[in-house]
Amino acid sequence: VELMVENPKLINPIDDPNRKPPPLVTMSLKLKTATNPKTHKSEIVSLSAICHSNVTLDTANTDEQSNRHMTQISLVRPLPDGGPGIAKFPRELEAVAKQQM
Repeated sequence: VELMVENPKLINPIDDPNRKPPPLVTMSLKLKTATNPKTHKSEIVSLSAICHSNVTLDTANTDEQSNRHMTQISLVRPLPDGGPGIAKFPRELEAVAKQQM
């Protein structure tokens, strides 16, 4: 929502003590990088994000309520082939993925 007013003095605050703040949407990101042995530059090799779509500011969120409003995604790409001894994926990725599925 985008609004525009001619004069800031025309804006009046809402004086309703019973009005609750709106819920927020929050996201946390985690990136992992690895150095490409050929270019010597850092490259993103994995990304994880967790999003909470209903964070309330005026009350505590219970674990049950929080879990219903959370979504998660993780993306992993192969590492560049740097030669012998360098794995294309993190060493235990396949075992962990099979264990959690």
